[in-house]
This record gives sequence, C-alpha cells and structure tokens, in this order.
Amino acid sequence: MEPDAVDPTLMNPTLMNPTLMNPTLINNAWLLAAEAGHRRFRRALRDPKRAQEKRLRAILRQSSKSEFGRLHGLGDVSSVAQFQRRVPERSAEDFRPFVDRIRTGARGVLTSARVERLLPTSGSTTAPKLVPVTRPLRSEFRAAIDPWIADMHTQHRTLRGGSAYWSVSPAFETEVVSSVPVGFESDASYLGLLAPLAERVFAAPAALRGVRPLGTFQYATLLTLLRRADLRLISVWHPSFFTLLWESRTSVWRQLVEDVRTGACSAVFDEDVPNDVRRACTSEPDRARADRLRSLGVHARPTDVWPKLRVVSAWADGAAAGPARALAELVAPAVLAPKGLVSTEAFASIPFAGRHPLAVASHFLELRDDEGRCRTVDEAQQGAQYELVVTTSGGLCRMRTGDRVRVDGFVGATPSIRFVGRCDRVVDRVGEKLHESFVAQVLGALCPAAAFSMLAPSAMEPGSTAPRYVLFVDASVDPTALDARLRANPHYAYARDLGQLGPPRIFRVAPDAHHAHLRRLHAEGRTLGDLKPTCLDERLDWSAHLPGAFQDLSHPPTEPPCAPAL
Repeated sequence: MEPDAVDPTLMNPTLMNPTLMNPTLINNAWLLAAEAGHRRFRRALRDPKRAQEKRLRAILRQSSKSEFGRLHGLGDVSSVAQFQRRVPERSAEDFRPFVDRIRTGARGVLTSARVERLLPTSGSTTAPKLVPVTRPLRSEFRAAIDPWIADMHTQHRTLRGGSAYWSVSPAFETEVVSSVPVGFESDASYLGLLAPLAERVFAAPAALRGVRPLGTFQYATLLTLLRRADLRLISVWHPSFFTLLWESRTSVWRQLVEDVRTGACSAVFDEDVPNDVRRACTSEPDRARADRLRSLGVHARPTDVWPKLRVVSAWADGAAAGPARALAELVAPAVLAPKGLVSTEAFASIPFAGRHPLAVASHFLELRDDEGRCRTVDEAQQGAQYELVVTTSGGLCRMRTGDRVRVDGFVGATPSIRFVGRCDRVVDRVGEKLHESFVAQVLGALCPAAAFSMLAPSAMEPGSTAPRYVLFVDASVDPTALDARLRANPHYAYARDLGQLGPPRIFRVAPDAHHAHLRRLHAEGRTLGDLKPTCLDERLDWSAHLPGAFQDLSHPPTEPPCAPAL
C-alpha cells in the first residue's frame, strides 16, 4: 500500500491556525485527502480477488524477512494457497509469545516494520492482550477510514458544515511494562498524518479520553458538546455509551448551562489531571448559547439541543441491536448509522453504499466455514456464515478473530457482512469481551472449592440503568472482590467506569444446581454427550432456572438456601 501522503493543507500555516479555520473548510480538506483512498476502494469492490492478492503480496514483502517470516518460509510464497499451506491459523492468544518479545525490545519479530505502539485490548487470560501497530498497519486503517468517511459525507452532505464527536477508543490504564509505547495518545492517531487536520473538527478535545472518575468524564464531555451548536455527527462504539452520557445531564443541567455562559468548567478533577486537560474544558463565555439551552430545559431531546445533528454512528449488530434501537429513537430524526466490524487488530468491514462490504483494500481476509475450510472473499456465498481470519501489516498472520459473520449481500463483487456473534465462548454485552478462560482464572482464585460456579449476564433489572453480571455459585463470594478481579480485563473495567455495566451480583445456588443446569440445556435440545460444565454462559435468565436466591450483600448466608420445587 502507498505510504500516507502529506496533504497540502497540513503544510499551510494559515489553515493550521484554528482561529482562522471553519468546519466546512476543514472537512472539505479532509475529504479531499480521502478521495484517493475512496477511489481505490471502489475499484477493489469490483475485483476483490485481485485487490486481496495485491494486499497479501504487500504484507508478505514486509514480513518475509522477520523471524516469523523466516520460520514459515514466506520469502518465496507465490500464491494464496501456498500461503495457507505454510502458515497455520492461530488464535489471538497464540501470538502472545511473539508480542511479549516485541514488548521487551526485540525487533523484526513479526514484521520488518518498526512497531510504533502496542494497543491494549482484552485477551483470554488475565493480562490484557497487546496488538502491535506499525506504520504500514496505520496505512491499512486509513484505507478503510477514507472510503467510510467519504461515503458518509456523500450520503449526508450537510455533515461537512459542522463539528463531530468521535469516541474511537478508551484510554486504558495499564501497568504493562514495555519498551514500546502502549496505547494511542488520541482517537485521531488512527489517521496518521491526517490527525492534526481531523482534530480541528472534533467537538471534544482528545485529552478528555483519560479523565477519571466517570462523573467528571461525563460532565466535561457533555459540557464541551453543549457548547457546540454546530454538532452534526456523533460516532461512538456501543450505543449505550451516548445514551448514558446523555442521561447524566439530568442532575447537573443548571451547572452545565452556567458553565456554557461563563466559559468555566465546574467538573471536579483528580489532582493528577494535567493542566492542559483542565484548560481544554474551558472556553469563551457564550451567553447566547446558554440562554438557548436554558430555554430548552433539561427534558429537551438531543436534536433540540443540537438542531443540526444528522448522523449518529454506533454498533447495531449482535447484543448491541436492542440498545441501538433505543438510541435511534432517542436521536430521531437524526439517522442511526450502524458501524462496520472493527476491532483493535483490523478493520473487517466498513459502512459503504448502504451495506457493510469487507475492507478488501486494507487487510488480507479469509472466511472460515463450519467445516474448517478457509475461503477467500471471492468464494463467499450469499446467506452463509463464517468466522473471519485476518492477516495484517502489523504482523498478525492468519489470526482467527472469533467473530462470526453472515453474508447479507454484495457491493460490486465484494461480500457485505453483518456481525452475528462470537465463535469462541465469549460474552460481550456492551463491549466487555469476557473470555471463558479468563473467567475460569478469576473464579479459580475467588472460590477454588466451589462445586458449582458460573458467571452469566442478567437481563436489565427494574429501575436499573445498566445490565450486570451474576455469579451463580455454591459458596459465599464477595461481589466487590469479583468486580475487582474482572476489572483485569480492560474492556470490562471501561464499561464499568462508564456505567454501561452495573456491579456484579452473587446468586447462591442450592446443592442440586448442577442437575438443574443440565436439565435446562437438555430441554433446549442439547444431547447429554454434548453437555459440559462451563464457567461462563451468555443466557440472561439463569436465576429463573437454578435453585437458590440472590446473596444479601449485607448479610451473606452461611448455608445454601433450600431448593424450590422443580
């Protein structure tokens, strides 16, 4: 792939002065810079086989001289079939030993390109998984972002006249010791050299990503957004992120409006919050905007507060479908635009032309069917379901993502996909990605003598604002200790801090819980030979099927409750 081109607007000091720029000018410059990537993607959609072979050749050139490349003989690979024969499929966890060597300073491990960053994401063990980021990988990201942005602005032309709120990635707090920087400094970092340009239309400063605690983050973010009457686009990951952010206004509305009027920020920051973050939350006094907000009142709808809001982008597949419907109702008449399938490792698909085609100009992608055969994208069948396997310029070769997708159509000759769920045993309600092996370690430490222990999400409880997890166990467990250990997963911790997940509860099960568990699975059609114990389950209603009762947090029971009649 071609290296990032330096956009001429970035070299013009007049254009780089934010006081002399307006959103239309900035967005037009951004779209101009994205046009080349837009054209390449349109061509790739017409001939995905050729585009994918080109991507694989480029990736092999970058990885063939690495330790991984020499191990698998990538230097003389001449076809997709030969590549598949030489490189076995791997899980994300299988790459951990390679990444650990990169973390400690080794070079040329997975790719010849220099590893610039390690991005944390949840893994299947206690330690967070780290994803290596190279300059070629950022170019692959750009090859997906450019056509996505260009297509969105083509469908909604008024977007370019205002600002946008982008929440791309959480600022994880990690204690990983690494000689390579961990995490991006800002959400715009995915854009490479275009980052300074894009940040000029961000409605909230990048520095807010790291603000803690949750109440301070929500207050400061809402304040910066309320100041922007020109807000046209909101882009978040899980739809509940914005819903919870919006709901947090109710108790602080008057103070928010007053801060808009004076230009101050009343948020209570921790002592270690840098001064530049505090300054980013202040602004010029805006009496007219404050008067408008005061007249609308706390019960105004988002589109009353931001009358030019046109698009809200968020996940809308899998477990996010219900929250997405609620968000669509909240922001109407603005349009809810479902995101593509994107992870820390790769852009698998992007919203484009009304569908979600595979990002065939970014990475080399394979579709693993239920028989274990990996098909190329040009072999995909309408309506079929597959697991995605990705190969990227970051050094991940033939990594099984665990994401199960369904082909719902085609854009040109390229499959369009929608996320169905996880192939491996992962529960992911709001982006927390709890893996079974990670949960097994947590429960092994908390209740090693328990005869029955299983973690499962629960349905939303009456009066609650967020779902939560329930531990079904035949021993007394401190829910605070459970929460603390689950927070070793950075995605779970972030969802808890944002209020997307409530604190976990403990359900003390009766002695015959195993039998009730097996009876339910057997009633669902599972054969007895397939019934195996599990420490993690995705079903929401286990409290209605297992004998026992919720543990009283103030007075934990010393004996299991009596089992109800079955």
